[in-house]
Amino acid sequence: MDLSHSKYHQTQEAISLEEEQLRLALRKPEAFAPIYEKYFLQIYRFVLQRVGDEDTAGDVTSQVFAKALFKLRDYKFKGLPFSAWLYRVAQNEIGMFFRQQNRQRVVNVTTESLGDMMDEIEEDQHEERLQMVLTTIKKLNMEEVELIQMRFFEKMSFKEIGDILDITETNARVKTHRVIEKIRKLMKQ
Repeated sequence: MDLSHSKYHQTQEAISLEEEQLRLALRKPEAFAPIYEKYFLQIYRFVLQRVGDEDTAGDVTSQVFAKALFKLRDYKFKGLPFSAWLYRVAQNEIGMFFRQQNRQRVVNVTTESLGDMMDEIEEDQHEERLQMVLTTIKKLNMEEVELIQMRFFEKMSFKEIGDILDITETNARVKTHRVIEKIRKLMKQ
């Protein structure tokens, strides 16, 4: 899985310029517009993958950016792209949406992504095995599904996952591998 050319990663210079833009936005909220334009589509797609409905995704994404702007003073610069913080805000808003609506979470799966996951689990990709993996994923908790979704269905690196979840790259790798092991065990039952 080649993740080296992710759009998520930016140069330190770009991250520094972004930090300056965010500091300006603290004084002048209209200066947040370039940040909004830079990340809107990326966050919208992230939300859409989880809610499965375009109108709902638009509403949740709007909430993400409104909350980001209103809580900009709480943002702590850590040398990472601002998108890492936006993803965390998005995750919280998605969780709130599902709690308020009392709805089941959506996981969008492509055959290719599922194949990548099957390779990692070391399973044959026969139709019945693919169905078994899908059934097994339904038995995972939200955090475990989130890890699987980011790693295999959105093709994020462990570094990206760590930044978004505010954990180390190593911890993201370990947690993901634990979920893979859990899937293996559940499939053997």
